[in-house]
Amino acid sequence: MKLLRFWLMILAFFACSVVLTEWPAQSQESPGQGVQTPVTDTQKTNVKEYIELLASDVQQQKAQLLGAVLALNNEEAEKFWPIYDEYEAELTKLNTQRAQNVQEYARSYNQLTDERADQLVKAELDSMKQRTDLVNKYHDRVKASLGAVNAARFFEIDGQLNSIIDLQIDSSLPVGQE
Repeated sequence: MKLLRFWLMILAFFACSVVLTEWPAQSQESPGQGVQTPVTDTQKTNVKEYIELLASDVQQQKAQLLGAVLALNNEEAEKFWPIYDEYEAELTKLNTQRAQNVQEYARSYNQLTDERADQLVKAELDSMKQRTDLVNKYHDRVKASLGAVNAARFFEIDGQLNSIIDLQIDSSLPVGQE
């Protein structure tokens, strides 16, 4: 059941991506131009599931979801989970730094100077690079413990869950405020 819920959440994530990708393009058309594609019931349901997932604490459920999807045997689990714990501890530090940067941006949004805005953007870009470096650092270790196929699955799932965590962090951004 948990595995089914996980895949429904992932499906909702991608459905929301499709809806949000189509939405701006549709809203730019004039009433007499082109045909707008209506949002289907499935898309609405997927977006609703996605919003529920964003409201949940993905970080707390992450290891559980990974365990369900990877379905490791005892030998693999003994090798993998200590590596995962190290990886997750480093990733949590990066996410905390990123969240602090986003909160600082949100707090100073109406008083940003060019210099401060530049500093905050550079901090965000550095955060992205650090995460990429972290994944590169752990890829060979995970591959050695699980094999290349399961390592690929791990990083695919981890990336999807981290995207959701990023959206949770980004939810404090004052997008479009003047």
